[in-house]
Amino acid sequence: MNVAVIQASRLSPPPTSGGDVSLGIKARRLAVGYAFLAPLLVVTGVVIAIPAALSIGYSFTDWTGLGAAKFVGLDNYRRLLGDPEFHNAVWHNFVWTLYFLTVPIAMGLFGAFLLSRIQHYQMLFRVVYFIPYVVATVVSGAIWENLLSPQSGIGHGLANIGIPFLDGVNFFGDQRLASGRSPS
Repeated sequence: MNVAVIQASRLSPPPTSGGDVSLGIKARRLAVGYAFLAPLLVVTGVVIAIPAALSIGYSFTDWTGLGAAKFVGLDNYRRLLGDPEFHNAVWHNFVWTLYFLTVPIAMGLFGAFLLSRIQHYQMLFRVVYFIPYVVATVVSGAIWENLLSPQSGIGHGLANIGIPFLDGVNFFGDQRLASGRSPS
């Protein structure tokens, strides 16, 4: 084959049999995508959106959580905006947010810049720089392993004080508990 023909075939888009077929495939893919997204949207609605909407509604009432709620309109917001402690709390939240959004990122970028400039022992310094992240993960894993141990974990400790329902449960050794399904 000629080289020009091969190159031209690479540049041209693949032939389509018709617009309706590709539109049907796109619609099916979109439907599948929304089907996978639906459980997340339901959970988000139940866990976040509904409680948030109820909280906004309750903010317009005088309600202690018991009995009937009395509608007070914007009185709660007037009292809140007139409270100097609220202004102080908002200011502190702003400062902490600004601090924790800028300082860690700046330190990380500065550390990465310094590591990129090192000529000798660069790998050693990278290892030393990332050890705290690795150690934190390992320590967390070890803590959970000790907490869930059947010999010395929380189940054994509860059994020692008279609550034996978790005594001897092997969270990591029982396939049903480790994987969430029955063993085959």
